Amino acid sequence: MAENETGTFERSVASFGSFDQILRKIKFGLPQFGRGITPFTVREVLDAVADDRVDSRSHQSSELNAECLEVCKGDVDAAIAWSRKFHIERVAFFVKNGWDDPIELTEDKWSDGSHRLLAAVVKGDITIKCYAAK
Repeated sequence: MAENETGTFERSVASFGSFDQILRKIKFGLPQFGRGITPFTVREVLDAVADDRVDSRSHQSSELNAECLEVCKGDVDAAIAWSRKFHIERVAFFVKNGWDDPIELTEDKWSDGSHRLLAAVVKGDITIKCYAAK
């Protein structure tokens, strides 16, 4: 894993685990409700790509949080379902469009880039561009 002049390096996608193993390590969901989303599958991501159901928005955007509150109107189950749909469509966005930003690693675990990492698994990529967080 030699670092290049931009501080990035390639790492084996398989070294992070399978799609299901990676998904189990991610805390997708709505922590304010103390619940995570039901795990999704590669098939659901591929179906979203095929149906052009993709979402380019960052999961950290205030727009997204406001939309969730508006759509779900305080219904926890609806919020969890909405969040699950978003995460599937966010991974589908990266499968369809690719990405330039490397994922961030902290102490040899990724700390940013979960959607991109899952997309790399779905696409069958051998390596993924990474950088070490300082």
